Amino acid sequence: LIHLAYPPSKFGFLYAKTMIKASCQKAKRIIVTSYYTQEDLSQKLSIPKDTITVIPTGPGIQFDGLDPSPRKWEADTPVSITQYPYILYVGNIRKSKNIETLCEAVLQAKKKVPEIKLILAGKISMPQLVEKYKNSPEIKFLGESSVGRLKELYARAKLFVFPSYYEGFGLPPLEAMACGVPCIVSNATSLPEVCGNAAEYFDPDDKETLAKKLVELWNNSAKREELIQKGFENIKRFSWEKCAKSMANLFKDTLRMNRDEC
Repeated sequence: LIHLAYPPSKFGFLYAKTMIKASCQKAKRIIVTSYYTQEDLSQKLSIPKDTITVIPTGPGIQFDGLDPSPRKWEADTPVSITQYPYILYVGNIRKSKNIETLCEAVLQAKKKVPEIKLILAGKISMPQLVEKYKNSPEIKFLGESSVGRLKELYARAKLFVFPSYYEGFGLPPLEAMACGVPCIVSNATSLPEVCGNAAEYFDPDDKETLAKKLVELWNNSAKREELIQKGFENIKRFSWEKCAKSMANLFKDTLRMNRDEC
């Protein structure tokens, strides 16, 4: 059995060709987290689709039932960011995540919404990007965050944006939905499959449309509430309990298959 959380893409195809293909061709079963990944893997590596099983994951239980009311922040959270409503991004700061488009869209939206602010929480793999926006007070890179800080960041966010070019699944939008945050995500790869009708979508190369959606949702409390309620419904499709049960059933089927072949 092989579990692939990060399928081959244009950002990592060399690694996929040299490391993943041989393993996949020998595997009895391959587990992926989305139907998009199943199709992508089958096409790029010539793997029969009937050997690839889709088992989605879900937001961690630490994000379930989070009360979004104001609370005491962790000591390591900069006080300045608690004083304003803000847009949140959670995830690695790397090329495939399309962070520059998000930053530029926020700067464009700021012309119509002067109080707008962006907080980015995640491992920084592109220090040059941090350097580029270091003089933009409305953009704050926090780096990696503890679970406690993430819960607070989600709980206080006015909007969550996920502009990624490529996702095999896309867990942060589900975490945001579990915390009652309206989401705007790119319409790329697996994200529409995972987020369903519970998010606003944009082309990841279209910063103008993203900026427009930021302004519209920032100023429209009724639309934000509609997305919040749709988000609560959407995350019911995903859970680690469902994932574990599906994994266990697949393990049993694979063991049974092995016994039958002996």
